[in-house]
Amino acid sequence: ITLDSKIYDITSLFKRTESSVIKNSLDKNGIVYGIKLNNFNGFIGRELQPGRRLGTEFSERAKIKSGVKGIFHSDELPKYGITEEEVTKIKGELKCASKDGFVIVAEVKDKAKQALEAVLERAREVFEGVPKEVRNANPDGTTSYLRPMPGAARMYIETDVPTFSVTKKILKDIELPELIDEKALRYEKDYKLNSDLSRELAKKNAGYLEELIKKFSNIKPMFIAQVLTEMPKEIKTRLKSDTSKLTPTIFEEVLSYLSKNEIKQSAVFEILTDVCRGKKINLNNYKTMSDNELKREIKKIVSENKNAPFNALMGMVMDKFRGKVEGKKVVEILKELT
Repeated sequence: ITLDSKIYDITSLFKRTESSVIKNSLDKNGIVYGIKLNNFNGFIGRELQPGRRLGTEFSERAKIKSGVKGIFHSDELPKYGITEEEVTKIKGELKCASKDGFVIVAEVKDKAKQALEAVLERAREVFEGVPKEVRNANPDGTTSYLRPMPGAARMYIETDVPTFSVTKKILKDIELPELIDEKALRYEKDYKLNSDLSRELAKKNAGYLEELIKKFSNIKPMFIAQVLTEMPKEIKTRLKSDTSKLTPTIFEEVLSYLSKNEIKQSAVFEILTDVCRGKKINLNNYKTMSDNELKREIKKIVSENKNAPFNALMGMVMDKFRGKVEGKKVVEILKELT
């Protein structure tokens, strides 16, 4: 038997329908398509397995091939809000004879077309015997359609996903991601980072780095990059501390203090170290000292350690005021006092 492969648009028949399924589809810019199945009247509803009919096979094939939620067929109508009058109109529109059956579907255009093409495919297989396909074993002892059986010429093709045509427009609209090498070169150029640091950040913290640089524009990008990469590595290797507590929230919080001049740049490492050791951030421990206050404190250390060499004095000052003063400033004052 030759089946009519024409797909009919019968949306106009359902302008005043009471079927909630069809109304919901039409409200979402869907359409109603239908096909005629020659000599299938009475056969679509025939039971093939306990509780499973040929119409069930049609429905499963349509769902898997197109993603529709279901179909309607002539052997189950009128039902589901579709009236006898609408059934008569469908038969007239599809030019069904008394022995013919039909299947309709309400969905968006592409899905509806794919669904009915899948039904036609399964209907043709009725005349060829048991279809070659992979079936799922159901708990009640029945089986259901899962996917096509791959042939000898189809090695490892994904049979669960329906094929679609890739147009020139689709290819043109594809936005290609920035490659790691391209991103690293951009970091070198835009943020003046060295090549190793740029590549490391391009692989790991690219989006976050750019977000922080944009947010804290008064902090040099190189320093932000070091905070994200070099400082955690130093804390882990030199101080043997667990750096898992250095979350994006912590980095952002510490950089915000620096951005608002609430801490010195040297305090950032100390704060991150304390966080890794389980300490809470207390800004009073890292509060910036004025130049005059720092000079008074350094004078005390120098007077108490008159015979100490320059490097020893430097170490004493930095240990006492770690995170509160810049090394450059300490060197400047010590040279003036010694």
